[in-house]
Amino acid sequence: MSNTTLSMNPSLTGSVTAPRRDGLFARIGRAIIANQEARARAVVRPYLAQMPDKDLAALGYTKSEINEIRKSRHLPVVSWV
Repeated sequence: MSNTTLSMNPSLTGSVTAPRRDGLFARIGRAIIANQEARARAVVRPYLAQMPDKDLAALGYTKSEINEIRKSRHLPVVSWV
C-alpha cells in the first residue's frame, strides 16, 4: 500500500485510541450495585456464621473465608428477612 492511499479499514491504519471514560450513569449504577451488595452481605453474614463448617465448605467458601465469617457470629440474626 502506498503512503498516499487511505485505508477504509481502521485496523490497518495503526491508530490507537485511548479508552473512553465511563459516563455518569455507568458510575452511578456501579455505586448503587456495590451498595446493595454490601447491604446483602451484612444481612447474610450472621446466617452464614451459624452454619456448620462443612456446609460453608460445600457452598464453596475456603477455610480463610470461613474464619472471617466466624468473626461475625455475635451479630444478631434479623428475623424479618
